[in-house]
Amino acid sequence: MAEKYFPFNSVMGDREYFSEDFAAYFADILSSGISANGNNLGVTSAGGLNLSVSPGIALIQGRQYQNTATITLAVFAGAANSRIDRVVARLDVAARKILLAVVPGTPSTSPTPPALTRNDDYYEIGLAEIYVAASAIEISAADITDTRTDNDVCGVVRCLVEKLDISAFMKNNRVAFEQWFADVKEVLDEDTAGHLLNLISEHKADGSAHITTATHTKSGTTHNLEVPPGAKNLTFLATADIADGDLWTINGQPVTAVLHNGEPLPGELFKSGCWVTGVRLSDDGTQLTFVGKDAMRALTIGVGNGGTSATYTGATAVSITIPKLVVSSTAPSGVLATGTIHGVY
Repeated sequence: MAEKYFPFNSVMGDREYFSEDFAAYFADILSSGISANGNNLGVTSAGGLNLSVSPGIALIQGRQYQNTATITLAVFAGAANSRIDRVVARLDVAARKILLAVVPGTPSTSPTPPALTRNDDYYEIGLAEIYVAASAIEISAADITDTRTDNDVCGVVRCLVEKLDISAFMKNNRVAFEQWFADVKEVLDEDTAGHLLNLISEHKADGSAHITTATHTKSGTTHNLEVPPGAKNLTFLATADIADGDLWTINGQPVTAVLHNGEPLPGELFKSGCWVTGVRLSDDGTQLTFVGKDAMRALTIGVGNGGTSATYTGATAVSITIPKLVVSSTAPSGVLATGTIHGVY
């Protein structure tokens, strides 16, 4: 049968399932090993050549084993050379059983534990290794090595999703990427790609293409801006007021400072605590150019009692007590009441 589906309710016996179907289902999602709940199937010495295996649960190839009471297993007496036996839980498919057993090792001057049997007929998980000294007539606790947590021989039952094989998925993605990259190379030949990289690098290095925050200080009548190399377009937080006739330096080197129209900087251009923007450092680094107050948009306001108009540029801080403020897109139609400010935008 090429396609199988499981489980469904049977109607007139048309959906009958075998133990293999259930075992295959569980084996696909759960590993073989002991249950993680409690001291499952622990092996200890029971005196003489006897071993005790505690109650517990195991899952082997999708089939469950459960031991509800302590079981005693016997070990053969020691031979002329020492050996290492192995205590296992063994799935016997043909006999339809899972039983505990002691698998004798081979006596040797350098003994090793016997290999686990794992094929279509039998499947073993190793619970412990037992060192049997030459001519031994007793097994002590020191002779027992617990192997239940060794994933190579036993391990704890866990979800097999962690072993998800994504190699085929990654291979398909790699093929798709390589095809995309090949298409890109046809569009961007080596010269074009190299030119694009150069343009990106030049843009990153071009200080004139970015606004840089400088650090402002003032000592006496001299303002200084600390400016990173290559920076041209500047902004800074003023730490002191400007005054008529003040001098300027960049990184300690004297420069001239003018408005964009070439006039000297006015004393009311900025105050301490203001952010100053629109500052340009010349390519040769000898001149600072500031946006002048005539480049700012003025606000025309009508002051009450007489309709007197004035222009406020925003360059100088002004304190005004405003009992009434009117903002409109048109000029006042008559004389304003005393204490009224009419703003036209």
